[in-house]
Amino acid sequence: YQTGGGKKDGWRRYRSSEAGCVDFGAVYDKEAMLVAYALTCVQAKKPTQTVLRLGGSGAMKVFLNGQHVYQRSGEQMAEPDSDRVPVSLREGWNELMVKVVHVPGPWSASRLWKLYVSMDEPLVWSPDRREAPR
Repeated sequence: YQTGGGKKDGWRRYRSSEAGCVDFGAVYDKEAMLVAYALTCVQAKKPTQTVLRLGGSGAMKVFLNGQHVYQRSGEQMAEPDSDRVPVSLREGWNELMVKVVHVPGPWSASRLWKLYVSMDEPLVWSPDRREAPR
């Protein structure tokens, strides 16, 4: 796709930290107003009720298997587990996508454009179902 600045961009493979942190500020300009998406897949051995734990510095929308499951507006510090969302995973692979908005400003949250994602259950994570262990 073409960005607002006229550049071409698209999906990029990114390895999160062990804590589940995606540092968008390391990839994109922290001083620009941007929207970014994080996509991953998580495997459940059986239908599972769990809690999706999130933390991010900007507004966000969360989609699980294409269904909108959570939304938050406003800026805040990127603290792990600051948002908790009960979710139902189906047996097999589940696609998790998070849309994050970054609005630059003088507040410190604009300097730390990060997203933390984890779940209460020990699950298998993969950026791509085709490459995930079976």
